Amino acid sequence: MKNYLLAKLAIISLILTTYSCKQNPQKQAEGLIKKQLETSLHDIDSYESVEFGTLDSAFSQVEDLEEYKNYSEKIDELRAKASEKGEYADEYGMFGLPAERAKCAKEAVQLLKEAMYYVKKCQEMDSLFVPKFIGWRLEHTFRANNPEGHKVISHRVYYFDKDLTKIVRDEDNSKRESEE
Repeated sequence: MKNYLLAKLAIISLILTTYSCKQNPQKQAEGLIKKQLETSLHDIDSYESVEFGTLDSAFSQVEDLEEYKNYSEKIDELRAKASEKGEYADEYGMFGLPAERAKCAKEAVQLLKEAMYYVKKCQEMDSLFVPKFIGWRLEHTFRANNPEGHKVISHRVYYFDKDLTKIVRDEDNSKRESEE
C-alpha cells in the first residue's frame, strides 16, 4: 500500500513538473516577438521593451476579403472622380458657363450613384460576414534605434497562428498614439 501511494505521488509530481515547465501562452508569444525583433531591428542592442499587451484571440475581418477590398478601392476611385467633376462644375459656374457646369454636375451625380452601388455591396457583405478564429494577437510597444541611430518608439500588433508557434503577420499600430 505504501509503495502504491509513493508511486502515485511520483506520477503526480512528474505530471505537475511537466506542465509547470511548459511556457504559458503569453510568454510564448512574447518570446516569438523578441526572436523576430532580433532579426528585424536595425540595432537589437538598442531595443527596450516598453509594454506588452494581453494575448487575445484574433478573428477574420470582412475588410480582409479580396472582393471587399476591390469594392472599397472602387468606391474611393469613384468618389475622387465625382469630387473632381464637382470642382469643374464649380469652376464652369464661376466663368458663367451653365451648360458645361450642368454637364459636369450630372457626371458627378452619376459617379456618386455608381459609388453607392459598391457601398451597398460592402454593407451587404458586412452584414453577412461571420468572423472566424484565425489565431492570436498581441500588441507590443518598444523603443529602438532607427537606421539613422535615433531612438524611436514603435507600437506594433503581432498576429500568431492558432497553435502559437509562429508570427503570421505584424502591422504598425503607431496611429494609436495620434488618435488618443
